[in-house]
Amino acid sequence: MTDINNAKILILATNGFEQSELEKPLNDLRGRGATVHVATPDGNEIKGWDEDDWGNTTPADLA
Repeated sequence: MTDINNAKILILATNGFEQSELEKPLNDLRGRGATVHVATPDGNEIKGWDEDDWGNTTPADLA
């Protein structure tokens, strides 16, 4: 497996993203040592969609 300890990764997302499609990679990448940023169009937190209803909010650290 490739070493990603020094990797810098940007995830672009907006309101209505599929919860699992953002949270799983985000947590996995951070767990492997990567620096991961979440960017949104306006820099505000976004709300995910979890199957058939609104899910968690995710903070953005970049716009």
